[in-house]
This record gives sequence, C-alpha cells and structure tokens, in this order.
Amino acid sequence: SFEASCGRLKSDRIDLYQIHWPDPSTPLRETMETLLELKSAGAIGEIGVCNLSPGQIEEACSYAPVASYQGLYNYLQREVEDEILPLCAERKIAFLSYSSLAQGLLGGDCREGYVPTRGDVRRFNPLFNDENNLSRSLEEVSRLGKRPAREALRFLSDTGRVSSMLVSMTKRKHLEENLSALS
Repeated sequence: SFEASCGRLKSDRIDLYQIHWPDPSTPLRETMETLLELKSAGAIGEIGVCNLSPGQIEEACSYAPVASYQGLYNYLQREVEDEILPLCAERKIAFLSYSSLAQGLLGGDCREGYVPTRGDVRRFNPLFNDENNLSRSLEEVSRLGKRPAREALRFLSDTGRVSSMLVSMTKRKHLEENLSALS
C-alpha cells in the first residue's frame, strides 16, 4: 500500500501516513512496527491512525509514536468527545475530523424527506437512512441559523481540540462559506 501511495503521489516520502481501518487479519503490533520501520528509514514523516477504538489507540501507541488520529466528528455526531478526544489530548495526538459537515447535512441544503439514491454513500449514514433521525438532525441544523456550515465548522474550530477538518465541497460558494468560518 505504501509503495502504491508513493507511486500515485510521485514521491518516495509521505509526510503523514495513516492506517485508515485496522486490518482484523493483521495484528496491530505488526502494522505499527512496519510503520515505525518506514518512519525510521525516512520514508514517512509521521504515523497516523483512523477509526481505532480507545484501546486500539493505546495499543498502537505502545508500539510506535502516533502523531494523528482521524475520526468522525461534527456538530451532530459527537461520540468522540467521551473518550477519543480526551485520549488524544492526553497523548498529544493531533485530531483530524472527517465528515466535518455530516456528509453535507450541515451545509443547509438538505430537506425533509431526502432519501439517498442507490449510489449515494449517505444511505449508510444513520443521519440519512432513518426518517426520524433526519428530522431531528434537520431541526438541529435549523438552530445554527442562516449559515449552518459556517457555524458547524466554527463549532469544531472553537473546541480547541481539532487540528484539522476534512471538508468536501463541490462548489465555489461552499469553499467561500467554509473559509469564512475560519476568519
């Protein structure tokens, strides 16, 4: 995977290399030791992890220094506040939020009755795949005012616990709105 990533990036070094999901058929120790070898060789700058449980984060840290954790976190989905964010703070691990705008729900354009199409990954998201969840979520979004994306990103920024926010956007107006949250 590392060599394929380098090929796509046309580089022999990657500044931050993250495991996206732990491989259940490979011991975490083996994965982390391999990443540590790559780091020691200068092939990667820092090691990151994503989608690990608190116990797995602790285990990963026992084998190699972990610089970042990438996790699901947004105004509507805050489960990481209980254990993951405090653990990252304690371990001095940078936290990168993904789905920062809840797959567009916090953008303010989604309406009651929205049903993701067959090819839409949101059909697996509990915020979208249940009519009651969608209604409750849209009610929360409405409390954010006329610029929900801006307020949702500001919420993440203001926590002081998020080092970077991964935000997808498809239009220039989205980029401008998202940037306004940071100014």
